[in-house]
Amino acid sequence: MSETKERGAVVLKAENLCKYFPITNAFGKAKSQVKAVDNVSLELRRQETYGLVGETGCGKSTLGRTVMRLLEPTDGKVFIDGKDVTRLGDAAMREYRRTIQMVFQDPYTSLNPRKRVGDILMEVLEIHNIGAKEDRMQTAMRILAKVGLRPEHFYRFPHEFSGGQRQRIGLARALILSPKLIVCDEPVSALDVSIQSQIINLLKDLQENEQLTFLFIAHDISVVKYVSDRIGVMYLGHIVEEAETDSLFEEPLHPYSQALLSAVPTTAAGTKKERIILEGDLPSPLNPPSGCVFHTRCPKAMPQCAQIVPDLKEVRPGHKVACLLHYKHSQFM
Repeated sequence: MSETKERGAVVLKAENLCKYFPITNAFGKAKSQVKAVDNVSLELRRQETYGLVGETGCGKSTLGRTVMRLLEPTDGKVFIDGKDVTRLGDAAMREYRRTIQMVFQDPYTSLNPRKRVGDILMEVLEIHNIGAKEDRMQTAMRILAKVGLRPEHFYRFPHEFSGGQRQRIGLARALILSPKLIVCDEPVSALDVSIQSQIINLLKDLQENEQLTFLFIAHDISVVKYVSDRIGVMYLGHIVEEAETDSLFEEPLHPYSQALLSAVPTTAAGTKKERIILEGDLPSPLNPPSGCVFHTRCPKAMPQCAQIVPDLKEVRPGHKVACLLHYKHSQFM
């Protein structure tokens, strides 16, 4: 990770964001719901990278798509530069799309296989009525150069590229509108390790040069550690811990974070880490546990944990945790 950047203005703010998916019976009547994202609040500041980690199915990607409004939130609010964009109409949403863009996990299925790369990029400008046709071509060429592709790539189809090159095209498509925030949903998980490093370093260079803010979603904790200024740890639809990257890795506070980080290999000579193995199965988001959602697998659970839903509270400067064990002056301690 690079040295922590000086905090700028808040670009993205989510307040008590929820996304529930209804489960219907044969007659179309809702009988239950999947709480994929449940009461999540976070802030991203200008030119920082906020990493979001957790097990598969914890709600990371759903959270990213909900702040993008690719999925409509069930409850809560999303603010971009202080403006509530949660209930914007179609015309206003088009302007919002210029502010926040997304890079998807699969660089092939996210690109139209029937269109040449240049047309894919120029279509974005056309949709937003930006520039004349000849100007759009020049803009697309310039963006391709920024992501490390050559002018002749403008005329090729997506199937003619490698996975790493396709992800560069996806990144070019996100960059062409000059957004303030890019949501990266597992952007390197489908790539070879050597290509992963190239894409990650490209993201860091682009962030520096274009003053971008990233919400970086991944399950590979080592990758998140390298790119992130702050990290949020997610479990069963909730953010259970949030801290500066160095602080989180030096001393994770939540039992789930401790178990997650104990699985990360260390290269330090003479260092031996104790692996924390979680007992029990991951609960279903259809029927999450009462109280703290982690209490059924937590080795430090107390009786109160099954009854009280802990808020994400700041227990140290810049370090938040949702765990009764760390609440000072608590009547339960």
